[in-house]
Amino acid sequence: MVNFVKRKAFIYEVSEDGTRAIFIDVYNAESILVFAKDHRKKFAYITRSILEKVVNREIYGNEYFGTIRNVKAMKAFKGGSNPRIYCREETIEGKVVCIVCCAHLAKKKTKGISGVTRRLIEQVSQYEYDHQQLKDEYDRETSRRFQKPTRAKD
Repeated sequence: MVNFVKRKAFIYEVSEDGTRAIFIDVYNAESILVFAKDHRKKFAYITRSILEKVVNREIYGNEYFGTIRNVKAMKAFKGGSNPRIYCREETIEGKVVCIVCCAHLAKKKTKGISGVTRRLIEQVSQYEYDHQQLKDEYDRETSRRFQKPTRAKD
C-alpha cells in the first residue's frame, strides 16, 4: 500500500470579494516567489486579473494535451523567454476557487509542448492538495482581512 501525502500550499492573495484566492505550493515556493519578485509588475497583473475573474488566455489559460485537463498556466512573456507558472484550480466547499501556483518553468523554448514541459505538466496534474489545509489557510486569512471592527465599550 502506498502512503500518499497530500501537498500543502500557503495563501498569497485573496480577491476583494473573497471568492478566489491565489496559493503557492510549499514545496516549489522558492522558485515561484523569486519569479514573483523579479517580475513584480507582471506577476501582480496576472494575479489581479485572475482574482478579478478577467478572462485573458494570453496571460492565464489551459495547458491541455493528451488526457490532461486540470493544469493551467500563468504566461508572463509570450514571445520572449516565455516563463510559465503551472497552476491547479481547486474548489473548497463548492464556493471558493483556489488557484494553486504549483511549479515554475523558467523558459518555455518551443511553441508546442516539449518533453521537459510535458513531464512538468504531467507532474502538476497529479498533485493532490489537502483541501482542509487550503480551507484553514483561507479561513485564517479572510477572518483577519474581512473582520468587522469591534466597537469599544464605554
